[in-house]
Amino acid sequence: MQIQHCMKPKIRVETRWYYMMEYDISKILISFSIIIIGFVLILGLNKLFSKKLKLTEISRAIIFLVISLLFKIIVILNNFQLNINIINSFIILLFSYGAIKLVDCSIKNVYLKKSNIEIPKLIHDIILMLIYSTIFFIVLKKNMGIDLTAIATTSAVLSMVIGLALQETLGNFIAGISIHIEKPFKLGDWVLVDEIEGKVVGINWRTTKLLTFDNSFLIIPNGKIIKDSILNFNYPTSNNILRIYVGVSYEVSPDKVKKAIYEVISKMSRNNLKKMVPEVYLIKYNDFSIDYEIRIWIDEYVQKKRIEDEFLSNLWYSFKREDIKIPFPIREVYHHKETDVNEEEDINKRKISLIKKIEFFKELTEEVIEELAFNSKLKKYGSKEVLFEKGDKGDSIFLIETGKIRLEINENEKIIIGKWEFFGEMALFTGKSRTAKAVIEEEAEVLILDKKGFSEILLKNDKMLQKIGEIVAKREKENEKFKKNVKEDEIMVKESETKIIQKIKKFFGILN
Repeated sequence: MQIQHCMKPKIRVETRWYYMMEYDISKILISFSIIIIGFVLILGLNKLFSKKLKLTEISRAIIFLVISLLFKIIVILNNFQLNINIINSFIILLFSYGAIKLVDCSIKNVYLKKSNIEIPKLIHDIILMLIYSTIFFIVLKKNMGIDLTAIATTSAVLSMVIGLALQETLGNFIAGISIHIEKPFKLGDWVLVDEIEGKVVGINWRTTKLLTFDNSFLIIPNGKIIKDSILNFNYPTSNNILRIYVGVSYEVSPDKVKKAIYEVISKMSRNNLKKMVPEVYLIKYNDFSIDYEIRIWIDEYVQKKRIEDEFLSNLWYSFKREDIKIPFPIREVYHHKETDVNEEEDINKRKISLIKKIEFFKELTEEVIEELAFNSKLKKYGSKEVLFEKGDKGDSIFLIETGKIRLEINENEKIIIGKWEFFGEMALFTGKSRTAKAVIEEEAEVLILDKKGFSEILLKNDKMLQKIGEIVAKREKENEKFKKNVKEDEIMVKESETKIIQKIKKFFGILN
């Protein structure tokens, strides 16, 4: 019997990856891992060496292109036996990354820069991420036959779980897009968010970073920023009102308080906008004080604390000089009659002692010196306070008991004087405008003698008038060296003693 063997038809087995997926999933995972690890390794090396070598984005992009081409040449020359699809995928991804970075840098540095167009960083990053993802999926599908879209669409439950897990992250992401589109603030702006003031130093897809006045780094999720109110101190302009509150004793009239406050504001040296009119309001009668609101214009919010400090420090000295009390919220029982008398006697002794140290007054009798002391005022000033500006009108002389004062003749010529020295004699004796700006260098107590206190004394003391003329002429001669860099029309011509004495007599109304 002849047995015939039936031949089964041969089955042609395709070697493409998508036919082998169900039979050899381990190869797919290995290939996929090799591509990812290789690509991440190249990116890591790029980041490491670009920082050390300080490479630009364009330089890095070109390096990626060159490396990918070198890889391809090596593969061709050595006829690698490793699955060619893996190697090609890796090279294509590497080349694509370099090409995209090169195009991206060219657009940013050439077109956008010249057109003065600014694309928010978040939008820019999203576009790049979409491009990279698209190329990655295309390479996997075309080169290796791996189609990830089927995996992404088959698991609805998995998608729901991922969506719930990333709910807050997605919310911050969408909020970040909203911030970049609406632009409620930009880098460098000072803002108030959730009762926290800070400078915006970073905005990304998830968070906004603030640098506070305490130099603390605060990271706020974008979702929280969108829900809260945002106060931008740099929009529409950087000019802002600084509000300061102070309580004053009921014994002092509002007019006197406001006058003292306005005077302090007018002499501030920091970044307050002097062209913008400050405002002072009486706002409340409290149990222990009358409260005032002070509004000062500032043009740099970063200077807020320094301006506030300068104002409050100078205000304390001003209130002290004007006998304006800031009350404590406590009951006070005063037994002050004897104390006040003793304090006045002590102040008067200090005045007399200081007057005797000044050359002008050495020829005066004890009685005349006491009269001068009675008509003078001893006042305390804080550092950086301005006594007067150059060119101001004045009729008083200043005697320094403690501290230091800086006289600014011009930007280059400055004199610092201290204990037991005096200045301002020309304004007192001739009515001449101030020839320098006077600024407190170090907390000082100063005795102030004005024209009113001198008139009767000069009428009775011709000898003193002669002495004053001599000293003023001598000081004028000494001051000439400090005016050598001043413009000619600003130079004070040295005058003779006789002319100065005549000016003094005329100013005080003393007839020959």
